[in-house]
Amino acid sequence: TDSFQLQDRDGKLYRCQVGSEGFTPPELIDKRIPDIAQTRAHDYFRLSLLIHHLLFGMSPFAGEWKGEGDMPTENELIHQGIWPYAPNSKLKQSSRTIPLEVVHPSIKDLFLRCFNEGYTNSSQRPTAKEWYEALDIAIKDLIDCTQIENHVYSKTYGMNYSQCYWCYRDKNLGTDVFAISSTSPSSRRPSSSQTKSASSNTHSTQKSSTKSTSASPNNSTSKGCLIWLGVFIFVIILIAVASSR
Repeated sequence: TDSFQLQDRDGKLYRCQVGSEGFTPPELIDKRIPDIAQTRAHDYFRLSLLIHHLLFGMSPFAGEWKGEGDMPTENELIHQGIWPYAPNSKLKQSSRTIPLEVVHPSIKDLFLRCFNEGYTNSSQRPTAKEWYEALDIAIKDLIDCTQIENHVYSKTYGMNYSQCYWCYRDKNLGTDVFAISSTSPSSRRPSSSQTKSASSNTHSTQKSSTKSTSASPNNSTSKGCLIWLGVFIFVIILIAVASSR
């Protein structure tokens, strides 16, 4: 493969021959990649990009361009350190962009470190170990939404630290990224009065309907996707930790 840098037992270095659009550290852009001995700091930048893609579904260097002329390419934005959370950035979040405030503060801080301080000083970029620890803290801080079964969110989000961002997004943008199909039973959690009514009703067909709704395969599938997403992120980090030893 031409996308790995390897070193044999005799110390001979086999350099990576190519760079990937949108995943090249700023200091390597416009440089001749085969001539550069890459370091862990370069991979830490890429690791942060991968985690951002997995958590937000897009590059951190995406948004609405508010500067003059056409919007720069993704590599140009990376090269100049322009992203929505950079000081005096001309790249702004769109109305449908998931904000950085949604994630746990420990994760947000690592993104800011990587793409702001780490832009000019690569030693400031979070290590794989730091990402592992931050994600572990964030996962333990997740809570289930009281309204929609498919919603899981960080309890640090919101002014009162108890607001489900996904409900807020659905209400204000009309977009629920975890919505179940229209043909499936509703994923909205029952109110206390509905629960009492259901428990007091002994009709067999209604009991069967209640069991069918609570065991909706779409709900379990959505939660399963969230679990596997977390597992996938941890696998990437564990591989990175192992390779850095």
